[in-house]
Amino acid sequence: MNPERQHYLHMIEDLRGQVRDLIADLPAEVLNWRPLPASDAHETNSLAVLAAHVAGAEHFWIAEVIGGYPATRDRPAEFVMEVDGPSSLVRRLDEVGAETSIVFSRLTAADLDGT
Repeated sequence: MNPERQHYLHMIEDLRGQVRDLIADLPAEVLNWRPLPASDAHETNSLAVLAAHVAGAEHFWIAEVIGGYPATRDRPAEFVMEVDGPSSLVRRLDEVGAETSIVFSRLTAADLDGT
């Protein structure tokens, strides 16, 4: 992998890893807690929602947009996410990381020049 691709991949892996490390040992009540109750005027997001959104956004931009994978993202579902614990979120982040690695391994210098 050329240095430019490696640099981008490392940055994405680092950011995803920070989210993964933050949520990996948290109980469901912490992951699902929202700082403010939902209302028409204001809505806040839980850590579960934010982690799901990180995974969803990475999947969309890297796998679907750059990699040409079929469109499977359900963005509205990310914002109502509630979990029984961190395992499903960690698993999804890991799955997205694997997708990202595959897409990056297939990128050429010409692909990078075209973005």
